[in-house]
Amino acid sequence: MKLSVIFVLILVSRVKLERTNNKPLLKLPIGEYRIDIKKIYSCNTTRQNNIHINYYLNKTSDNSKEIKGNATLLMPFDDNLSMDVNFSIRGADGDWKNNTYIFHAEQAYTTSKNIMSKIDTSGLGFNFKYPIPVGCYISTGFNTSNLENLNYIPKEFAYGLYKLRYILTDKKHQHFGCFVVIVQLKRPSEII
Repeated sequence: MKLSVIFVLILVSRVKLERTNNKPLLKLPIGEYRIDIKKIYSCNTTRQNNIHINYYLNKTSDNSKEIKGNATLLMPFDDNLSMDVNFSIRGADGDWKNNTYIFHAEQAYTTSKNIMSKIDTSGLGFNFKYPIPVGCYISTGFNTSNLENLNYIPKEFAYGLYKLRYILTDKKHQHFGCFVVIVQLKRPSEII
């Protein structure tokens, strides 16, 4: 589920801005960007969840961060699960504007595998060659700069601070796991 964090970032890249008269709905500058992960945390710590994401960021240098922690799966991560990602953007008033972008995929594993296919996820303790079986996966350190190699990421996006809520559900919409990633999309010239 460490990949979940990565999935969220990938999803950011797959969502396209809606346009009306060729102007984005958000009044934010758009352009090439760099991803700066600010925070990762579990959004539901109830025991009912079968997928527990316990990731955190570890700063390794002034310009480098890695994802550490673990993911515990009490059920396999496969295509029986769906994923929903709800993007919120922080407004000028400091409040989160929910439902800025919404992403849904019926086949959580296949979608994640396609998004992550160019990235070595061994630092997360698992890979996407096959559905991920039940177990505890320890992240020895996944460098967040690897996220620049995600598939399906648009080359341009609206700059800003985003909160991505990633939820795994089944066909009956029962929740099986949830985590949040806060990312800032910055101009390439800005130091991360």
